[in-house]
Amino acid sequence: MNYTDALNALGEAQPKDTQNYKNYEAKKHNATATQIASFRQLNASGKRDVQAQQVLAYLRQNGAQTSRSIATALKMERASVTRTLFDLREDSKAYVAYAAKCPITNRTVEHYAAIQGNLIAGEGGSDD
Repeated sequence: MNYTDALNALGEAQPKDTQNYKNYEAKKHNATATQIASFRQLNASGKRDVQAQQVLAYLRQNGAQTSRSIATALKMERASVTRTLFDLREDSKAYVAYAAKCPITNRTVEHYAAIQGNLIAGEGGSDD
């Protein structure tokens, strides 16, 4: 079921609403009405912007980091951190500095760094 076909509690079709859904239609995500409502609530609360500022400040202060190390340090859910990193990359405020093996998972993971103006901040940093 396409998110535009999601039904509300009364069984009525929800109107197509792509405002506040960057790249949502292009990627053809399926989402239930409750997921859409939760997403709207998160945006309206301002929490998403606060999380973005926290992650960006952490990257500027600590250099390149993995999503796992950011989540641990900021006591955030990793899913929130990865969503925030995606948004920061879309807004050209962060980038993937390099990929390396994680000593915890032994998988190749991306290390993210902040972009400050025209300068790239935080080359180097944590190896996790």
